[in-house]
Amino acid sequence: MFTALLFTSLSALAQSAPLDQTGHIGVGLGGNASAVGISARFGLDELVAVQGVLGGHPDGGLGLSGDLLLPQPTFWTSPHLQMAWSLGAGAEIALSDRDHLALRGVLAWELLLQDAPVELALELRPGVRLLPHGALDLISVGAAARWWL
Repeated sequence: MFTALLFTSLSALAQSAPLDQTGHIGVGLGGNASAVGISARFGLDELVAVQGVLGGHPDGGLGLSGDLLLPQPTFWTSPHLQMAWSLGAGAEIALSDRDHLALRGVLAWELLLQDAPVELALELRPGVRLLPHGALDLISVGAAARWWL
């Protein structure tokens, strides 16, 4: 009984809340070099989305990141999955023992479940740290798991 109710609820949500479309928000857990915590992504329109992470910095303290993304066409679809990607740029700030400010490029690979409103994302986030001293940070990653509302 519980399983049937859960499946029916998930199916209704999946049909009523398309992933990464205008006006919909995905909320979950995510992390990158500056923040590990609550992740959110919002589709502003068909061409632009914003995302961010607010949480703890891996060294302690507070971390925040925000990105402007350009979602690209889905490149693979099956009855249960879609694979898509996005390009973008953003900034990260950490307030901890090792404060820093960084500007980042974003290349995201997104796995979208068709049977439930769930997105799993993995990102390459090369960039430059501006504070406390300038440095290239070419190998940086991020990840998120989000439930779309």
